[in-house]
Amino acid sequence: MSIRRNIKDKAWRHILNFINYDNKIKNFPISAKQIKEARKTSDLDYQFEPRILCKQDCSKEKPDIFKKNNLSILSIKNGEYILTQSNIYVELNCKDIETIDFTNKTNDSVILNEFGEFNSENSLLDEMKYNGTLEYIFGETIKYGSFLGGRHRVYFKTILDEETIEINGTQIEIDGCYETEKSIFIIEAKNKFYENFNIRQLYYPYKYIYDRLEKKNIEKNIYCIFLHKNDENLYYHKYSWKNPNKMMDIIEIEKKMINLFL
Repeated sequence: MSIRRNIKDKAWRHILNFINYDNKIKNFPISAKQIKEARKTSDLDYQFEPRILCKQDCSKEKPDIFKKNNLSILSIKNGEYILTQSNIYVELNCKDIETIDFTNKTNDSVILNEFGEFNSENSLLDEMKYNGTLEYIFGETIKYGSFLGGRHRVYFKTILDEETIEINGTQIEIDGCYETEKSIFIIEAKNKFYENFNIRQLYYPYKYIYDRLEKKNIEKNIYCIFLHKNDENLYYHKYSWKNPNKMMDIIEIEKKMINLFL
């Protein structure tokens, strides 16, 4: 274990003891305020920053104490979380995945061609939009977008392992949102390879858009795409939900690997 992971694990061990965590409670509440207060009784040289401690985008980022106790953390409100024993990670099985060779379309953009280091999620999506990769993945022509950049707060109720969970003002960030004639595509993009991902990254934006369209009786397909890559290949996984009101009722529609040097 790295020094960084080791100290985060020690911090979480102290926090769980400080809040008197009870594993008999399936969804145990915890707040950013409690995490900060726990620091006052710790001798660790660590900031106890909730934003850092609670960010666990894949299961590898969970501290060992979480893994041993089958715990995950889920944001339910600004500054408030639950320690849940429910599984909230989706596996990304890339074995025997279909491989595609895709030839980039050329463009005459000065910015893309002269400043295109593409070391961020946004710049990666810009390149993919203008070289035709996104439309290839969508199978549809982009009409509008990207939309909904920046931060948003979401409010909805959902079901997790047959228990109703209320999300009341949790903040989300959307990497990319595109609209075609028939569909809306929400993208979570990563500049490294992942083995799984936290369902929150796709479901919260999905439910945010789904509820708005349903309220106005607007019928459009809503798809979520998880993009991740290594040095040589780009992987994409396309998802929707069988029951939009159940967080883990996610279904994988398609997955492919593209031999593409961006």
